[in-house]
Amino acid sequence: MKKQLLFLSLSLGLMSQAQTISNIRNLSIGTTVTVRGVVSNGSELGAIRYIQDETAGIACYGTSLSSIAVGDSITATGVLFDFSGLLELSPTNSFTNHGPVSPNTPLIIPITSANELLEAQLIRFENVTFVQTGTFATGNSTVQITNGTNTFDVRVNGSTNIDGTAIPTGPVTITGLLGQFNTNYQIIPRYTSDIVAYVAPQREINVKINGTTVLNNGTYIIGNTSNNTLTVENTGTQSLSVTSTTLTGANASEFTTT
Repeated sequence: MKKQLLFLSLSLGLMSQAQTISNIRNLSIGTTVTVRGVVSNGSELGAIRYIQDETAGIACYGTSLSSIAVGDSITATGVLFDFSGLLELSPTNSFTNHGPVSPNTPLIIPITSANELLEAQLIRFENVTFVQTGTFATGNSTVQITNGTNTFDVRVNGSTNIDGTAIPTGPVTITGLLGQFNTNYQIIPRYTSDIVAYVAPQREINVKINGTTVLNNGTYIIGNTSNNTLTVENTGTQSLSVTSTTLTGANASEFTTT
């Protein structure tokens, strides 16, 4: 009997521990979950807080979160909810603020790489321009940016200090949270300092496999394709030389590259 009681106590303890955000993103809507992550925004976006750990990001919604600031590490418990495509903890029933830590670092990606895997994470687009000119509308509004080929939605929240200001002209770097509304992904800047003039780096490497950008430490599934195109792009202003390549891993001998 004592062994049974001990087992029950351990089981309950394990169930109450926070899961990784990546794990809970695969659970069913309506499931109550507990997650821990670092907060990427404060009251400038209202009652929502975007948090992320080393695996993924998720939005937490609730008026009780008003005291939470950028860089706070929190453990939150809430119910998984789909708000027009955006996965949230809504309501967020409770949270524990563990205090400030190092803020999240924006993930620099091309606009073509913004997808479900990166939803709710802090991201940054470089060398893009606004499609619209003039001023951002007062209140909530949506405008677009372009990389010259593709366009992407920018959601301006009326509670930020962005609405009503001049829309920048020329290339910009824009930082914000990756949100979603219906089928459209959108970047949500937090303040005017999230939108700055673009300064081209001297050298910047972008790697593509079969036309798809692969982020640093990312994974690309080759499948059964015997020949794949590996492209190394330099988006900087000075020449870049690639002098050699190294293939590593358990089956590295099965692969070659020119």
